[in-house]
Amino acid sequence: MAQAADTAERLAYAEVQAEVAQARVQEQSERLPTLEAALSDAQLRAADERAQAAGAQQALQAEASRQRGLGQQIQQLQQRAERLRAEQRAVVAPDSLRLADLQRQQETLTDALDTTRAQRE
Repeated sequence: MAQAADTAERLAYAEVQAEVAQARVQEQSERLPTLEAALSDAQLRAADERAQAAGAQQALQAEASRQRGLGQQIQQLQQRAERLRAEQRAVVAPDSLRLADLQRQQETLTDALDTTRAQRE
């Protein structure tokens, strides 16, 4: 009889445990839609964040490319400026004495030409 009482006690305890477990299952089942909605919202936010991060990365890459292009343009302009400075240094300023001498010679020759033409007429 003690064994039957022990078995009955165990059965009663198991029934209580089953009821507790059933209550937990019911509670979890009621919370499941809320948890699923929260999961869905979190997944949507994560996807949005990934899209924003991808957009930001593309913008950074475009800016880096633009900066590289500008750097190349600056380098080319600096090289051109250096070439122009070198050319400018290579150009010799006219000799003012030589220029004055040539102008006098031109005037003398022009006067001689005018005289010759006047004599022919």
